[in-house]
Amino acid sequence: MIAADKQELESRLKQATLQIREKEISVFTDNFAVLSTQSAFLTGLGFGGLTMVPTWDKDKRPQEAIFYTLVSISIGFNVLTLCISSWCMIFGPGLAIRGPDGSMDRAIRGMYGERKWALRFFWIGLFFIMLSGIALGWLKFHSKTATTMTTIFVTFIVIFFLYVKFITRPRFRFPKDANRKPSEFRVAGYNPETGDYARPGRPTPAGASRSPGGTSQLEDEEAYMRARQEIEWLQEQGILSAEEAEGKLAMIHARLAMANSGDTIPGAGSNRLQSLRHRVFGGTGTGRRDATSFAASSLAASGSSGGINGGEGPVGDAAAPATLSGVTATGANAPQQPPGASTAPSTQTSSTKAGLLSKDGKLARFTLANQVLSSVALDGSSKKEYVLAGQAVDCYQRGTASHPFRFVVAVGKQQVRVEANSEDEMQSWIAAIRSAVTLPQA
Repeated sequence: MIAADKQELESRLKQATLQIREKEISVFTDNFAVLSTQSAFLTGLGFGGLTMVPTWDKDKRPQEAIFYTLVSISIGFNVLTLCISSWCMIFGPGLAIRGPDGSMDRAIRGMYGERKWALRFFWIGLFFIMLSGIALGWLKFHSKTATTMTTIFVTFIVIFFLYVKFITRPRFRFPKDANRKPSEFRVAGYNPETGDYARPGRPTPAGASRSPGGTSQLEDEEAYMRARQEIEWLQEQGILSAEEAEGKLAMIHARLAMANSGDTIPGAGSNRLQSLRHRVFGGTGTGRRDATSFAASSLAASGSSGGINGGEGPVGDAAAPATLSGVTATGANAPQQPPGASTAPSTQTSSTKAGLLSKDGKLARFTLANQVLSSVALDGSSKKEYVLAGQAVDCYQRGTASHPFRFVVAVGKQQVRVEANSEDEMQSWIAAIRSAVTLPQA
């Protein structure tokens, strides 16, 4: 019920956002309609000048060449303005209405940029039309009449320029601190068009100090709160015990104090520009980390029951296999079997992996086990399972400039867009999923 209400709220928010942004599309469409109408009129005026009967006066051949040159240039710029305006009026709203998620923002940005150039081309075409009028006066009339026409044209050109610059533009000019360019429509960091969530950046207030890592106190405190929430979630999932959670909280609290006091943070190394959460967890630049590796290191350090290092756990659990979130401990960290004990053959037939990834802009826990890929949001909602066995499965990278570590898992007709925290993590997941598909079923 809660998940359904959440989806309904997101749908309403998306619909309201699109209705607001539709007004921007309407404004730009009206602007292009005005430009296209005026450009069409000036284009017809220019072609009318081309069809004028020449004077056949050999003494005025230079004036004739100048006139036809100016008219041709004017026609070219006006036709260019007409084409840009028509193209944007046709395909801009079409992309906004019929395109995939995020197309509304893309269409608005494109129409805004094209409007700027269309206006410039329109003014240039209008300027050359007026110059061609001056040239026509010198071509058709005597010098006194041509001089009078030139004076009138130049006077009105100067008046037009000064009036627009000092009177018209200031009336409609945006404030200096306002952003004229259309930007993404976000509600508290949430983009209803794409479903992505990003905490809006906050500038460092005047007088706020910065930590040695290059982050402000506000950023460090926010990172501390995010790390604390992750530790609490790991404790709720049973990955961390109460004692381990308290130890981790005490450690990040001490590192926060050292970051604010200017002391060197142990283990920071050369990564001085990373966030506090990154320095605490040792993860990627986004501050998120695979829960498996984090919990494994925590359990190994504290020696909990069934820990990674078998010798560190209680005596009764020393011979128990050390597993965590589907990851089996092997190598030097695997528990030692008593002498003479038989080793049961492994029945694991598919690769196993678990970790925290971003799905639709939200952090979720992904688990790959027994040829089944499952995901669950951190709040326990949006549980999904994708059976890889017996279906056409593909996994490939689909990164962008803003999301370089995004990849797609195609299971049959379904496509799951997931974003990792780093290049290595992304390649690791892609390899694990492809390996799970090629393994035989259990």
